[in-house]
Amino acid sequence: MDPAAQKPMTTREEALVRVLAHRERGRRRPAATRVVLAGLGALLVPASVPLVVVLPEFGIPALLVALRLLAVEADLGGEGVRVDRLAVHSGA
Repeated sequence: MDPAAQKPMTTREEALVRVLAHRERGRRRPAATRVVLAGLGALLVPASVPLVVVLPEFGIPALLVALRLLAVEADLGGEGVRVDRLAVHSGA
């Protein structure tokens, strides 16, 4: 049997806990480090878009790194999942 098929899948709750823990670690960094990393992410996004077309083997990883750097500062992803989960549990 394929080893990848034996690996258990991650649930939404486990993924949310991991994302929120990563965000919390990032927010404990000094403000100057956060500004530099957010600036690097903001510069890397427009630089990686043309690379995705020309050299996808470099552009796609660069885009993913840029989005990960920016995700530490963005509250939209985690908040949307929490609101969605609350709506499901409340029956709305």
